[in-house]
Amino acid sequence: MYNIPFSTIDWTNVPKTEHSGYTGMAIWQTMHLDGLRIRLVEYSADYMADHWCQKGHIVHCLEGEFVSEMETGEIFTLTKGMTYIVSDDLSSHRSISAEGVKLLIVDGAFLKQEELRKKGEAAHVSIVPYESKYRSAFRTLNEAWISKYFIMEPEDYKVLNNPEGYMVNKKGHILVALYHDEPVGVCALIKMDDPDYDYELVKMAVSPAAQGKNIGWLLGQAVLNKAKSLGARSVFLESNTILKPAINLYLKLGFEKVIGRTSPYERANIQMGIRLDDW
Repeated sequence: MYNIPFSTIDWTNVPKTEHSGYTGMAIWQTMHLDGLRIRLVEYSADYMADHWCQKGHIVHCLEGEFVSEMETGEIFTLTKGMTYIVSDDLSSHRSISAEGVKLLIVDGAFLKQEELRKKGEAAHVSIVPYESKYRSAFRTLNEAWISKYFIMEPEDYKVLNNPEGYMVNKKGHILVALYHDEPVGVCALIKMDDPDYDYELVKMAVSPAAQGKNIGWLLGQAVLNKAKSLGARSVFLESNTILKPAINLYLKLGFEKVIGRTSPYERANIQMGIRLDDW
């Protein structure tokens, strides 16, 4: 299912990236393998993660001490030589370190029955570039989720009424997820003129009838790979915290919360970004 040959990692050659917590700073060194992400992570003193995480991990404490706090209120203290293990979506947790800590963290595809079912479904999913024949699906899929939770705004109409003119012809890209050759999901990249971000991820939508088939994850991976292939260093997005499955998906993809940017959408109450050099 996954193909990882015998490999060694010289961590002295792996670049370090900084990730701000609610307080303090995390320094990551990241390696991506087939279905697997391995990180050396150092939390500064007074570090607290800036979100509750539902992703599965194997976390081994190499040096120091930290607390893994559950959203339910439980607290687990791990010291040097201790490990915790949890699968995806079986806890909501965050890390806290008073004095600083160094961790080895492994996450990836946990082989549960649900994961196997999704992989089976994914065999029938293909991600293809946008064509004009998908214009109606692009609009319908997005109108459905926006109207369910919010109201359509002027910016929505600009994008959905003319995706070619607003995005495709301005160095943007749209990807379409087909399930048994029927369009059931869409996602787009808009080129940004911004010093911090190269593209904005917009208009991700999956048909309710196709949810639970891993399509959002496949679309998210595909659109970030597309951005990376275009030379993008970073991608931005806006959302609303009422859309919990979407927020969890973005976090799983590697997005982190950012603040201090203006938005054309009244409904947007969270902004997130990802740096592709460590994705």
